[in-house]
Amino acid sequence: MDTIELLKQKILYKRIKGMTEDKLILEDGTEVYFECTDWDCCASAWDCCASASGFWKSANLDAVITDVKMVDVELADFEGFGHPFNTAKIVLYHNQNSVAQADLYADAGNGGYYYSVLSVFVNEENIGDILSA
Repeated sequence: MDTIELLKQKILYKRIKGMTEDKLILEDGTEVYFECTDWDCCASAWDCCASASGFWKSANLDAVITDVKMVDVELADFEGFGHPFNTAKIVLYHNQNSVAQADLYADAGNGGYYYSVLSVFVNEENIGDILSA
């Protein structure tokens, strides 16, 4: 089963109660957040030159989650000595209305010679890889 489907199993039909940039908090205390779980050399979440990260940008508090989608996936493929990166958004919906959004980013480091992997967590359980570069 893919990561989005597993995430749906964990959070569908729960009410959003709070949000920080780092995590979404649901009515039952469930926390949803992102971490860099694998990297090589300068493509780590702790290096200023490359990283994998995910941040909650908005949330409609007190909304019930009825769907989860990954949208606006952009896989950048730069030639030369740039930092290739991939971006996407995870959007949570109530009916057909967006109620929360997280921006995701993964960087392949100097010249694309390295990699980073961003994973989604629910209450400290790694649900799976969500984006990589």
